[in-house]
Amino acid sequence: MPVLYTILLFLALLSMPAVVWANEPVDRCADMRLDEAVAPRIGYALTQLKAEGTAIPDSRVSMQPRLAGLRGPNVTFIGRSVRQAVMRGQASPQELWQGARWNNADIKCSHATYALPFTQRFMWKTTFENSLGLTTYYPRVLARSRLLVAGLMTQPFGFTVGASAAIPLYTNTETLMHIADPRPPVRRDIDDFDNGISAENLFLSWHATPLTDLHIGITGGLLEGMYGGYGAEFVYRPYGSPFWVGGDGWKVWRRDPDSTAAMKLTDGSRFTGQVRVGYDMPDTRFSTSLAAGRYLGGDKGATLKLSQGFGEASRIEASVTWSGREEVIGFTHNAHFAPIFRIVVPLGTMGGGHHSIDTSIRQVGRDSGQALERPTPIESMTEVFSAREIARHWPDLF
Repeated sequence: MPVLYTILLFLALLSMPAVVWANEPVDRCADMRLDEAVAPRIGYALTQLKAEGTAIPDSRVSMQPRLAGLRGPNVTFIGRSVRQAVMRGQASPQELWQGARWNNADIKCSHATYALPFTQRFMWKTTFENSLGLTTYYPRVLARSRLLVAGLMTQPFGFTVGASAAIPLYTNTETLMHIADPRPPVRRDIDDFDNGISAENLFLSWHATPLTDLHIGITGGLLEGMYGGYGAEFVYRPYGSPFWVGGDGWKVWRRDPDSTAAMKLTDGSRFTGQVRVGYDMPDTRFSTSLAAGRYLGGDKGATLKLSQGFGEASRIEASVTWSGREEVIGFTHNAHFAPIFRIVVPLGTMGGGHHSIDTSIRQVGRDSGQALERPTPIESMTEVFSAREIARHWPDLF
């Protein structure tokens, strides 16, 4: 137990900013919810200066967005322009953008402009998840439908607590249990996990940005519906560059579907992890990434993914995975390749929660090329810190 306390203290200290005191400038953090955009949050932080009666100098006003322990690129404004925009309404977001400077290495926010209350640190969402896949045997179409209800709560010093429940609605994947494959199952016993309401995940994460543009995270607990364990991940996302690189590594155990809410872990651990490189095409919502590494079944391979966003949260994804493990079931019989087509459509924010429909066409219950479904993928969390996303939301600054 003393070792655990020492680790938690070390993580908390690492999460604190290294404050560089300046003579005149106003340096502030702009705390964000997990579902917010950076630009509107910076705009809110600027208007808070007026509400607090802060004296805005002529020199600089610096803001830095902070999200669940992660710190984005700082932005420095000309103080005179901020006064005109905030105090008098005589400057537009575009004018502030023209005079802004990003990612000054000598600036760290010294305190929060707006500390999120309890209700703002918590968010919840529901997802109607559907998976469809073709086979070469009966039934010709495998289907699985679930309702996922998830909640996330950010805590001080970069900690995040998450939990979600899975409610099975329909499945016909029981035939996968009769496939003659002597190798241990990875996903093909998926039907065992749809016998009742289960804990999709239950985890604790810690995130920090120890160096400019370098973001790290550590997560432990029930990571996804079929596996639990612990691991770490990182991403290096330079502001102003469309490229990013990252990686993760996990030690996981399979969950016991016969235990209460499938919360018990079985014996026998395994290692999985990937390295990634991504590209976010400027002035578009198109992104692509390539991941390579070790999958849950011990096989090695790579995954190429393409993603196109629409509106605020809709997106279409297409990916193909090559694995060294030959598959013996499904429509792609004896194949090393596994394509996936996915559509995510938001249903709004009724009742304070975010709701969506997530539909994918894939080989349901495939064992090869299966990556861990990480609960807080750090490259997704830091996407809001990219120049592309900040510029996209900047017109809504105020």
